[in-house]
Amino acid sequence: MTERQIDAALAGLARQQPRAPAKSIEAMARTVSLLGAERKQRMGITAEPEKKPSKKLSAGTPVKDKNKSL
Repeated sequence: MTERQIDAALAGLARQQPRAPAKSIEAMARTVSLLGAERKQRMGITAEPEKKPSKKLSAGTPVKDKNKSL
């Protein structure tokens, strides 16, 4: 093998990305959702925690002054 062929082979290998099969990804996602549901059931966790009302900030009422202008 020449240096040129080795460089071409290494460049080709660098572009390769390992990918998991779609079936195994779907199975993992299904398992995670089942385990999450089981955990919620055992721990008594509700789906959504109660949201606390947030305070709304305001700048107050504007003061009109005829003598001042922008």
